[in-house]
Amino acid sequence: MKDKNSCSGERLQNGDCRVLIVSPQPWDGFRVSKHHYACELSKLGNRIFFVDPPDLSVRRGAIRLSPARTVNVAVVRYRPWIPYKTKFHLRTLFDPAMRRQARRIARACGGDLDVVWDFDNAYNFVSLKAFGAPVSIFHPVDQLIAGQSSSKDADLVVGIAESILARIDSGATPCIQVGHGLSQSFVDYGKQQLQSYNRNRAAGTVNVGYVGNLMAHAIDGRTIVCTVQQNADVEFHFFGPFESGAVRWIQSLQQCPNTHFYGLCTQEEILRNSPGIDIWLLCYENARDINGGADSHKVLEYLATGSPVVSSNLDAYEGLGLINMCADKLNDEFPRLFAKTVASLPEKSAARTRRIEFAINNSYSSRLSSICSSLSDLSIQN
Repeated sequence: MKDKNSCSGERLQNGDCRVLIVSPQPWDGFRVSKHHYACELSKLGNRIFFVDPPDLSVRRGAIRLSPARTVNVAVVRYRPWIPYKTKFHLRTLFDPAMRRQARRIARACGGDLDVVWDFDNAYNFVSLKAFGAPVSIFHPVDQLIAGQSSSKDADLVVGIAESILARIDSGATPCIQVGHGLSQSFVDYGKQQLQSYNRNRAAGTVNVGYVGNLMAHAIDGRTIVCTVQQNADVEFHFFGPFESGAVRWIQSLQQCPNTHFYGLCTQEEILRNSPGIDIWLLCYENARDINGGADSHKVLEYLATGSPVVSSNLDAYEGLGLINMCADKLNDEFPRLFAKTVASLPEKSAARTRRIEFAINNSYSSRLSSICSSLSDLSIQN
């Protein structure tokens, strides 16, 4: 086995590592933090093995690798060799069995891994050492599931919020807080907006955008419907997957003549529509949000366009003056805050510039550099 010094942060940034990423979301579908870190690492030249969550539709014990369209990325799909339901009914059997599963996945990837980077807050693997890599990172971007708090024997713990790090029994394991990042396509778009801002909407029309999975449990659909119905002269555009008729509040929105639905969209499709969006929305019920309104990855993407953001309360943006958000964890003032934002259009260019520059300065590339720096410090200490 390689030692920790053989895989410092410098080696990752030099693109000289084989990295196994454990994700609670599959590679195909809506892109979130895990996908963006995989892309950033692959662009540097690292070889990435992106492990999807267990696929119960395939033969038990199967492990399948397939190349992704992204260069240097292979997607790993597997079904545990033991019944997956033992995770919920017999954890004392499941955890040792998944250590064996980790070794089987590592062998299927050719072995000789340099880093295992685990984003899984659901604890399919409770010890990252089983993968055999000299360096391991536990990086929960969502709050841990009930009953779990270990650091998974990781060498470094990374959390997007203090509230998540506080739940982890890290002991002597180094912990760092690293917020959400901005992908390169939005960074490039933001830079373009700084150089030449072109307004692209019909005179007198206000267009509002929402990006995200509309089936997400924590969305405050009642407040969104209320806001849409109170603003019949405003056009609302929803970019994200949904099941028509499955949720009552979406049914209500579909009946409003000023709403437009686009389904699951790529980043490129969202960016093509962004010049016509005057205001962006984010509205969660923080009491139902697993992270309690700590942060949201989509806000940086919104800010990169320069347009104002109306949001439920987010801890990460408290006191920054970057978004128009509710003062507390309730959304009672959301419709009023939205109406006030509409009335303030058009804005001064300085406000747009400040939002864009903030987003650009928090790219995934810069986040990765921070994590690599921490890994290098870890290598020196060892």
